[in-house]
Amino acid sequence: MNSDSEGYHETITRVFLTGVRLFLSEADSSEPLHELVNELLLSPMGRRDWPLRFYSRDRLLSVEARRNFIPPDLAALPPGCAFAPRCADVVDHCREVTPPETTLVDGHRVRCWLRDPRTDTVGGSIQRGAA
Repeated sequence: MNSDSEGYHETITRVFLTGVRLFLSEADSSEPLHELVNELLLSPMGRRDWPLRFYSRDRLLSVEARRNFIPPDLAALPPGCAFAPRCADVVDHCREVTPPETTLVDGHRVRCWLRDPRTDTVGGSIQRGAA
């Protein structure tokens, strides 16, 4: 059951996804999946208290943070697009600035500097070849 005190937590989910993506961007992709999972669980990003590096306990455990993603109050999350290390269309801007969430014409939500939300094609706010 999802309520203001239990169930799904948007901010914690997104912070841990940021950590997993950060870990994977630095990991050796040729390693077997089970080894990568074990390494992740032993890394700082795999620790249960990792979100508290960025958020005060009160802010992270607030109803607002449970319902919606809220920015951290202690330190910024790692910058850049989490998919930059393995994206074929990456440009320098992708590595430096986290893209905002955009809703495409079909209703899907994405975070990509290169997606045009009107057409779901490459050609958004930053053009390919700008790297």
